[in-house]
Amino acid sequence: MSVAFEADTWVWAPDEEEIYLPAKVKATFRRGEAGVTVLPGPNKEEIPISAAQSAELKVVDEQCLQPIENMVMLNDLNNASLLHNLRIRFKRNEIYTNVGAILVAVNPFAMLPIYTPEWLDKYKTNGSRGQPPHVYGIADDAYRTMMQDGLNHSIVISGESGAGKTETMKLALQYIAEVSGKRLQTEEDEGVAQMASLEERILKANPVMEAFGNAKTTRNNNSSRFGKWTEIKFDKGGAIIGGSIINYLLEKSRVVYTGEGERNYHIFYQLLAGADKTMHMEGDGNLMKRYDLSCGQDEFHYINQSKVYDVPGINDEADFDELVDSCKVIEMTDDDIHGVLSLVAGVMHLGNLEYIMDANSTEDEAVTIKESASLGLVAKHFGLTDSADELKRALTSRGIGAHSVIYVAYSDTQAKGARDALAKTVYGNLFDHLVRVVNATLANGCDESQVSTMIGVLDIFGFESFETNSFEQLCINFCNEKLQYHFNDFIFSLEQQQYRDEGINVDNITFEDNQPTLDLIEKKKGPPGIIPRIDEEIRTPKGSDLSFYAKLIKQFGERKKEHPSFALPKRKVKDSDRKFIVKHYAGPVCYDVTNFLEKSKDTLHADISSIMRESTSPLMKKLFAAPTTDAAAASAPKSRRKKKSGKSDKKTLGTQFKEQLADLMKRLNTTLPHFVRCFKPNHEKKGDIFTAQMMLEQLNYAGLLEVCRIRQIGYPVRREFGQFLQRYRCLSPSNGSDVDALMKGLNEIGITTATDCVKGKSKVFMRNKQAQALESKREEALSVVATTIQKVARGFVARLQFKQFKVILTKLAEATAAKNVEDLEHYLRQSSELPYHGVHLPAVIGAKKLNERLKEEYRVIQNLVDAIAARELNGLLSAIEVAEGLGTFVTDNAKLNEAKGLLDRIKAEKKCKADLASALEKRNKTELESLCEQAETLELIECAEYNQAVAVLDRIAEEEEACGLLQTAVDTEDLNDISARLDRMVEMGLDDEERFPQFKATIDSAKEMRAKLKTLIDAKNALKTAIADRNIGSLKAADRKSVV
Repeated sequence: MSVAFEADTWVWAPDEEEIYLPAKVKATFRRGEAGVTVLPGPNKEEIPISAAQSAELKVVDEQCLQPIENMVMLNDLNNASLLHNLRIRFKRNEIYTNVGAILVAVNPFAMLPIYTPEWLDKYKTNGSRGQPPHVYGIADDAYRTMMQDGLNHSIVISGESGAGKTETMKLALQYIAEVSGKRLQTEEDEGVAQMASLEERILKANPVMEAFGNAKTTRNNNSSRFGKWTEIKFDKGGAIIGGSIINYLLEKSRVVYTGEGERNYHIFYQLLAGADKTMHMEGDGNLMKRYDLSCGQDEFHYINQSKVYDVPGINDEADFDELVDSCKVIEMTDDDIHGVLSLVAGVMHLGNLEYIMDANSTEDEAVTIKESASLGLVAKHFGLTDSADELKRALTSRGIGAHSVIYVAYSDTQAKGARDALAKTVYGNLFDHLVRVVNATLANGCDESQVSTMIGVLDIFGFESFETNSFEQLCINFCNEKLQYHFNDFIFSLEQQQYRDEGINVDNITFEDNQPTLDLIEKKKGPPGIIPRIDEEIRTPKGSDLSFYAKLIKQFGERKKEHPSFALPKRKVKDSDRKFIVKHYAGPVCYDVTNFLEKSKDTLHADISSIMRESTSPLMKKLFAAPTTDAAAASAPKSRRKKKSGKSDKKTLGTQFKEQLADLMKRLNTTLPHFVRCFKPNHEKKGDIFTAQMMLEQLNYAGLLEVCRIRQIGYPVRREFGQFLQRYRCLSPSNGSDVDALMKGLNEIGITTATDCVKGKSKVFMRNKQAQALESKREEALSVVATTIQKVARGFVARLQFKQFKVILTKLAEATAAKNVEDLEHYLRQSSELPYHGVHLPAVIGAKKLNERLKEEYRVIQNLVDAIAARELNGLLSAIEVAEGLGTFVTDNAKLNEAKGLLDRIKAEKKCKADLASALEKRNKTELESLCEQAETLELIECAEYNQAVAVLDRIAEEEEACGLLQTAVDTEDLNDISARLDRMVEMGLDDEERFPQFKATIDSAKEMRAKLKTLIDAKNALKTAIADRNIGSLKAADRKSVV
């Protein structure tokens, strides 16, 4: 009897846009009959079900209508239930969903508030258990499991381009750096103590790697164009002590060519955006002038091909600032940074070289470089200013011959190929150099002997399928095939093999094995795969892309030899005669063989390499340094066969990448992986758009339905017997002698069941729910024991603390009595260990008040000391006023008294100086003498007023002495003495009656006496003359004069 779909039951209704939608049956109908379903919601939209559709119709388990965090827990597992669960969670901004231990991350194309410090702390504090699915949870699982089992772990992030792998990787690293804590610094670390923390250096390496290794593509605005394996190394305590980065297959062709709607690497646009500013480094100047970038973005050939310069959500100028800061964090000097940026500018100028026909050449197609400033700028930034002519020759011709070199001119195509090859080589070598710089700073201070474990984080380029796919896409998709094989091998093959080895009966789950696709690409023999076939064609004389294509068709495309993973496009497809299809796990991809061989060669002519080694730029010389003979010999494979002359031993890019992938797989296989499958919800790169068909395709090729089934029917949690006993013996101590007894005891008390917890040959296998129940019961049992231990321990600690508290309070009381600030500060800090920090205790309260008072007094006393030292009146007045405002001092107030005494003294000095100045104006001898005595008492003998007063007193004494001598001369009636003394008085200016009225009488008396004495002398002389002449008349006249 056919199944009936009853009315009001839920079914998965087919929908052209949403693929599957849960809808209710409107009226009962049977399978194979037409019917009608109704979508939930106010509109009650009806979806008709055709008879053919009803034959495939599935009933909905109503549990599937609600968002489920772990899709293994879905009761009904099918594509519809998985797709719908992801859809409703995406609409609720719940972008993370678990599939057992696998994390599914759907790119929201929007900023969500789920990466805040608060969110990080939730996982850091509680772990992932009980928390919603999150990249922090997967990182926490990796770290905590590593600490428990002491093994190496990895986080493998995969998904197509634009699915958010790079951001997921950065968030995982951020969490690991935060949760691991900081390494304790020792004396040996003093040399690196000033550098940024190791955790910060790990995180700051990302902006550098993204600037030089990421670009905008049509699918992703920040697409990783290289693969990156980041190893974080830990010591036994779980602290980060080192790290390293391994890079895989940088897409160098992007440097010289960008497709429609894409950009070159971010660094070119960042440099141009930051070129009109001055970097905060010594001697920078304007970068636009330094790197000759004055022309606009559209003037550089390597970045103007797509006409895409700006990208929504990317701020090139801000990213440039972050790049410079990050370079400094990873220990690059200013010169290092400028050296790197100068080479980037040189690559941009190199792309602007143009070629014209060489009229001076005898060869028909010979070209030369068109005259422009570009060649000089390339030479300048490549450190080849003195070798510009040699550079020009190497870019327009090649040397042939060993002893006698002949130069053969390039055609236009060949010359441009040489130019582009140089650009790709310089940029590729520069990228490798930056990886080495990052590794050097992450290894700085790391003692490898202390490394205990590590976590590797893989961020690899996503699966790509464009309108035109070339050699790069083949390598990228080959890498994704390898990762898918690793995923399948771990999740399915190894899982089922382990069940068989342990004797556990679990139904087999079929899955898509992609080993045939890997063989198609990499198999060396019987018949060789695509990459070995490319190498073979490169070694073949006159080998070409088309001859390679022909051999590929003959080998895999002919009807009798058709490979299951190989196909040819339909003839109506454009250029179908040089295209082939590889059926990848994620879908078929059509590849165009044009330039396959050239891209795989990845060679630069020796002429150009030798010129680069002559560069004056230290960085350029390092990038092109030839390997030493010993190193080359050591790295060369040992073989007895002689190499044919002229054959290069350099491996092709395809072979190099194949070997790199083999190394990556080897590294992954030594770790326990934690998988993150990133999904891209839409092609528009916009938030809140869920393209169901696109998501369903990703679900299918990721194999998540099969993962859910094997996890649901299998036993994902397993523990070795010893570990099981040690971990769960606490749940049934009486049965803890061996595994059988313990499992029986756990069954009897109802903690486990025989179907959910089974014994293998070396391990106990458990379902997720069973393992969670055991862990929950174990935590309960341990909490009882822990409570008892805590009770005893806390009592012991409390007694110790009580003794310590008594000591603190005693010392605090002693410091309070001694009024010692240092001791008070010390024991008040210790009082914080008291209950409630001792804030309720009178001793602590009193000590704090005293401490504050003492600190205030010491501050005031210091002000007094400073004011006393300065001997400045206003400062003293202010300091004394503040001190008196405190009231009675708790400590000695001698400084206040000293300040007051000094203030009185300064006031007395000031008054004495003022009185001296006044007395000097009056020239009052008595007053001056009295004030000089005061000044001497006040020790003012150095002040100007005192010295001036002493000088005035000396002058007054001199004046009085001169006046006394004059009076003596008058009294003795000595004419000569009177004249001399009068002259002295005049000389001293004492004849000024206004200034010296006290000397007027003496001077007048002296003058009168001098006149009388002169008259008497004249009379005596006249009488002597008359007597001598015996002239009566003269005698009478002389007599009359003498009488007068």
